[in-house]
Amino acid sequence: MDMDRSKTQFRRLQALEEAIRDRRYPNCLRFAMDWEVSQKTIQRDIEFMKYSLGAPIEYDRGKQGYYYTGTNWFLPALNVSEGDLLALALGSQLAAVYEGTPIAKTLGTILEKIADSLPDMISVVPDDIAHDVSFVGYPSRPIDPEMWRTAVKAVGRHLALDVTYRAEAKPKSKSYRIHPFHLANIRGDWYVLASIPPHEDITQFALSRFEWMSLTDVRFHPLSARHIKQRIQESFGQFVRTGSEPLHKIRVSFDAEIAHRISARQWHPDQKLKTKRDGSGTLEFPSASLEEAMRWVLGWGRHIRAREPQELVDRLRQEVQKMRQGCPGGCEPGYIE
Repeated sequence: MDMDRSKTQFRRLQALEEAIRDRRYPNCLRFAMDWEVSQKTIQRDIEFMKYSLGAPIEYDRGKQGYYYTGTNWFLPALNVSEGDLLALALGSQLAAVYEGTPIAKTLGTILEKIADSLPDMISVVPDDIAHDVSFVGYPSRPIDPEMWRTAVKAVGRHLALDVTYRAEAKPKSKSYRIHPFHLANIRGDWYVLASIPPHEDITQFALSRFEWMSLTDVRFHPLSARHIKQRIQESFGQFVRTGSEPLHKIRVSFDAEIAHRISARQWHPDQKLKTKRDGSGTLEFPSASLEEAMRWVLGWGRHIRAREPQELVDRLRQEVQKMRQGCPGGCEPGYIE
């Protein structure tokens, strides 16, 4: 027997419908043996076809099997367009981006169920399309599945969490009671946006850095989702502006060689881009994190120079000095003015 066909109820129903229509009078015992499932499973299939789908099914005691009392009923087909199949293919590829996280396993299971339910007569299958589409995401940090489920419950039900958390730059962990109101995936990593009562400012926690988490029965009133999403959109890099830290005006100059790459993207909703006749230009944008701005400038190498603020220029100068110490033969990166 081809075991692949028994994966889904849809394919089982197709075979059952065909057997009834061909007057083979299938019954629960024989069909259950053929498909290696329980008789109760087949009985539920019959009841589903009769009472949920309206199939004119009756049992013939003489022939010990089911038959149709009419010929005008057909098992509803799954109507799937090529656009739907493309979306399914993209979804399966997107699940691979988050490999190693709880959401990848859940999404993959759902997509597998959908793909298995597609009827055999479809000429273009998701796996064929998937070969022509790829996603390459940022490396993501692994997340404890139980903490993921707890965080999702807390955000969805507006319940406080008792947590132990170790920040990336801190040697020791700390315990908090937090009010989690949003989960955000930023460049491949999951973050919990929360407040630490009695303060109302937003605090950003990396979900992978929680050491312990417990759901409480204490309810809280969350910030509006629109407000949170606006904060995320206004941020630069992975760090969301909380509202308590100052915004720095970042100003950099870039050469003509990368001008098309700089001008082709919107790096921040409030950016200001100016270009010169020779192709070079300047870019200004606000950022609450100088660390993120520094990483961004360093990523462009000699093609970008930092102009403002002075603190960013100083940080880059110190970083360049450290880089020179490990640069055989000396090197002269750009980065700063």
